[in-house]
Amino acid sequence: MKTAAAQPTCPNTDGTAKITAQCYCGSAAVVGAADKFCYSTKGTGAVTAAAQPVCPNTDGSAKITAQCYCGNKAVVGAVDKFCNVGQDADGVVSDTLACPDAQADGTTKAAAACSCGKDKVATAQDAFCFTKADKTGAVTAASTIACAGDYTNGKKATATVGCYCGTSAKSTINTAAPTKAPTAAPGSTKAPTAAPGNGTSKTVAAASTDGVNAGLVFTALCLAVTALRQ
Repeated sequence: MKTAAAQPTCPNTDGTAKITAQCYCGSAAVVGAADKFCYSTKGTGAVTAAAQPVCPNTDGSAKITAQCYCGNKAVVGAVDKFCNVGQDADGVVSDTLACPDAQADGTTKAAAACSCGKDKVATAQDAFCFTKADKTGAVTAASTIACAGDYTNGKKATATVGCYCGTSAKSTINTAAPTKAPTAAPGSTKAPTAAPGNGTSKTVAAASTDGVNAGLVFTALCLAVTALRQ
């Protein structure tokens, strides 16, 4: 950038001292006029009309008392907001305090309403916050842990309660039906035994008929003999 006069880098870049002569603030060469304030970190340049330092509290546990810069990207933190750089070094400014690390593993109830993860998922008191590998948050009403052991590698969950699986922390639960067929009851494969008489009724009927026929023949023979004698 060409200028009519020499224009150096601003000598003070913490946002607390007035600029005495026009200068470049940050690697993006933001122009800082006299009596303004330059703040630069990690190449970010910001110029304000009033002094604006780095937020004194950066773990999201205390309210901001005076407007300040939060994180590497100089996110502006307004009064009564919360600054957190632990969840994202670039800076996260939220309306509620950040869920503390001790209450961000999915197993400990939030002691007070808080923001879970860098995406500031609203977490009510007594809910459970889980911070994923990418620092985004997930909130559940019941305690939910990270899937243990090899189950983090994508194997089937065996837990009957939900757990967070892998880097995406997708909630999963073992709901699969049993894969083994039920064991047959003793004797269940044997054909039913026929009820008494099912296989003999025809035989009985045939025997009864034969007996009647024999009686009729005998009677006829006796009558014939009697007739001859007369």
